[in-house]
Amino acid sequence: MCGFLAFGALAGVVSLWPFPNSFIADHNLRLVNLLAMPLAAAGLMALVGRVKQRFGKVLVNLDRFVYALAFAYGMALVRFFFAAQW
Repeated sequence: MCGFLAFGALAGVVSLWPFPNSFIADHNLRLVNLLAMPLAAAGLMALVGRVKQRFGKVLVNLDRFVYALAFAYGMALVRFFFAAQW
């Protein structure tokens, strides 16, 4: 699971190149985004995993909630701390 957190952090660093500024200016909304969006992204990935499983497709670890959550939190943390505010 630590690998998914690290790859998420790497994805966050890479995302700073094309999008160096935060899309959300208000600090409180950025905190809400830090908590809510990784949960939403992991939930969506788990839903995709369920659909794939229903159709007999092979699941990857990112199709499971916990692994997707680790990846998304890694990316969100990097963007929260290093994306410049407007």
